[in-house]
Amino acid sequence: MSHKHVLPSALLSIVIVNRPH
Repeated sequence: MSHKHVLPSALLSIVIVNRPH
């Protein structure tokens, strides 16, 4: 498991959850 994939994955999740839609 590489942390380079965990970072973007978490960021994507946060962005989707914080979407104003």
